Amino acid sequence: MIASAAFYDPRADQFGERYASARFEDVHRGLLRHLPQTGAAIADIGAGSGRDAYAMAALGYQVTAAEPSSGMRDWAMSSHAPAEVRWIDDALPTLALLRSEKRIFDFVLCSAVLMHLPASALGGCFSALGAITAATGKVAISVRAPTPTDPKQIFHAHTASALKTAASSAGLTLIDHGESVDVLGRDVVKWRWMVFQNGEIA
Repeated sequence: MIASAAFYDPRADQFGERYASARFEDVHRGLLRHLPQTGAAIADIGAGSGRDAYAMAALGYQVTAAEPSSGMRDWAMSSHAPAEVRWIDDALPTLALLRSEKRIFDFVLCSAVLMHLPASALGGCFSALGAITAATGKVAISVRAPTPTDPKQIFHAHTASALKTAASSAGLTLIDHGESVDVLGRDVVKWRWMVFQNGEIA
């Protein structure tokens, strides 16, 4: 995700303020029922402005936020009320740092990230997400299709079928999915969200 980090770094203030203007509960309404019990370990992959990471920490979760853009990390850490969020410089498709630390999470959120990686990287992305997720833990993703004004070099379109296939190959089973409108009011944007369980469903 080096290319996308380079895109967001000089625009951190602009994007940070925009994304933080939306509420976690509104953006991820379809995912809320899948959150684990309070106190569980959660990873926010591609944490960006920190909106979701800090909201989940405020709900009582142990949150690790992985973000490759130093500009976005700095903005997030300086623009939110103090909370127990561990920030690290790590990125898909490998999540090399988290995997080297052998950290395991009960819930992994990967919101608005996979659209920044090409189709050829999806298999590796889901393998990495699965590797840091506890047995029977959940991985939640959200993606959107590129708009005409998005930089083509860092935005990629992925079908639901392609995402499901890549996840399945990594041992992740689709258990819920849906679509939602863009809470920032962009009429051309529609979000697809999917929730996977690590391992087969009993």
